[in-house]
Amino acid sequence: IPTSYSIVCNGKYDLNGEISFGCFKKTGHGNMNMYSAMAESCNPYFISLALKTGKENICAMGENLGLGQKIELADGWETKSGIMPSADSLISEADLCNLAFGQGKLLASPLQMSAVYAAVANNGVYRAPSLMKAVTDETGREIKRAELPVPRRVMSVDTAKTATELLRETVVSGSGKRAETEYFDAAGKTATAQSGWFDENGNEVTHSWFCGFFPYDSPRYVITVFKENGAGGALDCAPVFKYIADGIKR
Repeated sequence: IPTSYSIVCNGKYDLNGEISFGCFKKTGHGNMNMYSAMAESCNPYFISLALKTGKENICAMGENLGLGQKIELADGWETKSGIMPSADSLISEADLCNLAFGQGKLLASPLQMSAVYAAVANNGVYRAPSLMKAVTDETGREIKRAELPVPRRVMSVDTAKTATELLRETVVSGSGKRAETEYFDAAGKTATAQSGWFDENGNEVTHSWFCGFFPYDSPRYVITVFKENGAGGALDCAPVFKYIADGIKR
């Protein structure tokens, strides 16, 4: 599907006249292509894109990117798997619509999302994170070299470059402006995820995210910032990304 694919966002996506999925901009964004939709976090656009792409393709890519799978950080030390729904588990189109903007059955950790963004930054090659380089004795002599995860291609170079350009646009002109650093051009994406929990006043608890990497043209670092019960990725997390990135340079 080309990046020029466009829809008109009127503030919601009506699925077969039966259920409606809202956009955070209730008045609508108007005409959206892939770049503007990414920059402005337009849910109706990505719902439309997911329905065109198909649940089989989306779920296969999620699995290729390590979602729903444990990560072995060192011998005997592994993460929880989270949930990447299978295509068969997405019974209705509404299930796919929720998945399209990161809701529904999907459950991913900040580490898993960092690995996803690292694959994009690495021209489409995924390598699971690892914390152990080697085992040494008390003198520092290396006893055993750790077996690092084998890298594997999960998307074409062209697809990874397009995704990088989309993420860069989000920082330049969209919800990720507060993530732009003093020393590097960054690429990344904000997110605000519903938790299904409610506080004592009946307000839904949402979690804030910003995932990104830098330098944009030759990435070396990936950072994911996550805040429980946050106000939004743009407000809570993008500035922290900038602070960390600038600190690395200093």
